[in-house]
Amino acid sequence: MTEFDEQMELFPRATLADLVQAKKLLKEFRKAKQAVIAFEQEVERLPPEQKDRLQKYRANVRLIEQSISLIIDEEVRRIIEHRFVKGQTHSATVVFFSSCMSDRTVERKLNEGITSIASTLKMWTS
Repeated sequence: MTEFDEQMELFPRATLADLVQAKKLLKEFRKAKQAVIAFEQEVERLPPEQKDRLQKYRANVRLIEQSISLIIDEEVRRIIEHRFVKGQTHSATVVFFSSCMSDRTVERKLNEGITSIASTLKMWTS
């Protein structure tokens, strides 16, 4: 891909590193969101390093929530929400959705969702 092609790409494609980072943020999402909720009430009493961490958590939570909301396929979005927003395990998510689709389809849609989120994060953070 040439420099011109990269500049013309409206929605950048996620690299393997982007996918790994997105999955890490998704796995930490519930913990980060709970920390934001818990510590926002006491932000004035927090030491500076904890205020910085709270700001980082807030930004990550906001980015993940926005990225999830931008997933076009409703089934993919529901699967991602079940797995990461509700905090279900991978296997529990597959079992939950296996009544209406095959396990492989659930796996594929999970991967599609993670890829979508990684691409969105890349676009917003680049």
